[in-house]
Amino acid sequence: MLARALVAFSAAVILLLGVVHLSYTFWALKLIPRDPAVAPVISADTTMWKAWIGFNASHGFGAILFGLVYWRAGLVAAKISVPVAILS
Repeated sequence: MLARALVAFSAAVILLLGVVHLSYTFWALKLIPRDPAVAPVISADTTMWKAWIGFNASHGFGAILFGLVYWRAGLVAAKISVPVAILS
């Protein structure tokens, strides 16, 4: 019981950090270049700055997915039956 609660709690921390990371990426003024020269053009549609925003967004979504999967696994861990051969 304690192990399940600790897994669920630690997953909730990662989930919260992923949500904060994603909200800072899109809705905070923390990732806005002060100098337009910071964003060199890679192609006609892509700049280095847009690539950086995409990188941060993908990692925020990844942390959210990780947190959701392990939070759910922590809640239903007693119901999952894993063969012993897989664990050794």
